[in-house]
Amino acid sequence: MKNKNTLSKMNFMLYTLIFTVLTGFLYRVGCFTAIHGISITESKIVYWVMLFVLTSLGTLVNLKKRRNYLSLFVNISLPFEVYTLLSTYRYKYEVYNVFLIVAAVISVGYFIMVMTRKIENRKYIRPIMKNRIKYGLLGTRTIAVSLVMLLTAGVCSNVMFGNGLVRAEADTDISDSRYAEWTIENHIESLVLLDEASWNSLSVSEKINVLGIVKNIEMRKFGISHEVYLVASDLEDGIAGMYYAPDYRISIDIEHLKSSPPDDVLRTVLHESMHVYQRMCVTLYDQLDDEYKRMPMFDKALEYKKDFSNYVSGNEDFELYYNQTVESSARSYAEFIAEEYFCYIDEFLLYGDLPER
Repeated sequence: MKNKNTLSKMNFMLYTLIFTVLTGFLYRVGCFTAIHGISITESKIVYWVMLFVLTSLGTLVNLKKRRNYLSLFVNISLPFEVYTLLSTYRYKYEVYNVFLIVAAVISVGYFIMVMTRKIENRKYIRPIMKNRIKYGLLGTRTIAVSLVMLLTAGVCSNVMFGNGLVRAEADTDISDSRYAEWTIENHIESLVLLDEASWNSLSVSEKINVLGIVKNIEMRKFGISHEVYLVASDLEDGIAGMYYAPDYRISIDIEHLKSSPPDDVLRTVLHESMHVYQRMCVTLYDQLDDEYKRMPMFDKALEYKKDFSNYVSGNEDFELYYNQTVESSARSYAEFIAEEYFCYIDEFLLYGDLPER
């Protein structure tokens, strides 16, 4: 590890301030996730306080020695890593535990190596050991931060590029060759996990995977063969789910997924699946020649098009949002089809199989 000073005190403090503020805003815009159990506003306060407290402490530690770009990187990275762990550990704890154990083993190994090197002049053993402890700990911090940064970067890239905190692992292939596979009957043994007794014992990853099967069944039902992705994300307060058409991505709020009853979460996925169908109707409508657009069979697609072109969110005007055709039809569909799913589930749990239909 580099113990040399390559930056003046003024430059070291100035660079720390500039890069802390810059990366702080970039992280806030692209990667920020609220901490479970507290509001977004409270999470923002924790985030900014942690950012400036930890970078300030790191700067003070390195102000006398190790004023270099490596220390700059470590001091700025540490608060982002700590906050990411605080806000997302409960959703990805299996992966985090592996990374943290590896980082701890390598860091401790480095510290032991530093402390057990042979001391040539025993006369100065006390100051030598004191320096070794200091620089061993600083080196351990550098190694740990660098390794955990790989994990933090992976989490942030998932959030930034739309993959969410957790992504459904269910196969998204609903092309012609596998069209018949995606039915409730064929996947009933997985869908029974939507029963409340089973649902409450599932992890977030297991829940999103069950819902990924629901999403595929719905896409098959609607005749949509292109891939549609289902992810769990940290959405704004009051938003249970949303469909982002450019990426063919349905996002379910991760707290909704974790805490809400299974019938509510199922209706959310069905609601957003209906939005996928509505968007496809509009896409196909726009490709028609004008002479065909006047046909009654495309009236609904025209209504969807008007709504999406002048869409009103619930935060803008809840009554207008609620009464839009795209929303009312999605709600009605979700309520009706959710009943169908639970009829199948109840029959399977009662008889151990599905009666012939």
